[in-house]
Amino acid sequence: MVHNAPQRMALLTVPPQSREKDYGWVIPGALFPHHGGCQVREVRRFVEKPQDAQLAEISLEGGQWNTLVVIANVQTLWEAGRQCIPEVVVLLEKHAGGIGTSSEHLILNNLYRTMPTRNFSSDLLSLIPRQLTMMELTGVYWSDWGRPERIQEAMAFMGRNVPSRVGSGQDSFSCVELQQEILFQERFQPVSA
Repeated sequence: MVHNAPQRMALLTVPPQSREKDYGWVIPGALFPHHGGCQVREVRRFVEKPQDAQLAEISLEGGQWNTLVVIANVQTLWEAGRQCIPEVVVLLEKHAGGIGTSSEHLILNNLYRTMPTRNFSSDLLSLIPRQLTMMELTGVYWSDWGRPERIQEAMAFMGRNVPSRVGSGQDSFSCVELQQEILFQERFQPVSA
């Protein structure tokens, strides 16, 4: 789809499994004509972390969870960034000459330390809905791993062991540490004889 319409970006969405206030939602628009095998819709609007009162309306409008997985032509995505978050793109372009050099690591660390924080969904995608289409993923389990509880829920759903140090205490894992611990456990499972 993006190959035939390079000015468009395709956002992967999933049908909601519950009325989540912590997730971003995408409200579908009209069917988007294309020559592929899956259904593609235009994006009418985004709702980031809705209030309780909005969830019923979102459901009636066929809202989908936003996975933040985007299929796009690099130039199209870059131009969208230039349009919506120029303060970030200008910094990236200014430091592009350092990529691939021996000082790349230092340059990038400095850049990310000073770069303004922006939200990809609300500061970019939600501002350009007419450039977006949405493709619904079906038959998959999806979870936003932004909180340790979400990781625990997903692991339990899959019947997987969850590291015991999950929680909010001093000795607990952050989301990133938990994700790394899970990957470590999966890679270094003891071999049984």
